[in-house]
Amino acid sequence: MNHTKLLRSLQKSLLPKSPHGMSQTSHFDKNMRYFRLQSQLRKKELAALLNVDTSTISNYERGRRRPNFDTLIQLSDIFDVTIDELLR
Repeated sequence: MNHTKLLRSLQKSLLPKSPHGMSQTSHFDKNMRYFRLQSQLRKKELAALLNVDTSTISNYERGRRRPNFDTLIQLSDIFDVTIDELLR
């Protein structure tokens, strides 16, 4: 199974559905902030590693935006955690 199919499968199984049928971010927002702080990275530094704007990191941590599959892989590599740990 390739990474994309595996991640889609994980997303479907791990992210709860809202009453309106849209997936929620589960605990991703809190987990991402926790792992970023544990890694002693500032938002600006993490944004540079991911090649995104600092506001994107803020939006992830506030639950306003979700990363795509490639970004999830990058985050798991940066924080040295599994994607499961990021999402649950």
